Amino acid sequence: MQLQETLEAPLLGPRGEQWRNQSRTMPEELSWWVEAQSLSEEASRKLGKNLSTIFPLRKTKESDVADAMWARINDVGMFETL
Repeated sequence: MQLQETLEAPLLGPRGEQWRNQSRTMPEELSWWVEAQSLSEEASRKLGKNLSTIFPLRKTKESDVADAMWARINDVGMFETL
């Protein structure tokens, strides 16, 4: 309860209404991060069972595993353009 009061206190003060009425825009960097998360989730879903070949990620230090990973990623990307 005390944390909530501490967080709300500035909004209840004299400048609170001014702050509440300010436009809220997402910083460009945050929107990039959100988009990257979405794309990463989509790629993981499309790669499906093939993800087991690269996890744990230390497996990607082996060139044949890394090559196979990028080949699969490129395959998924090619289907996007069709």
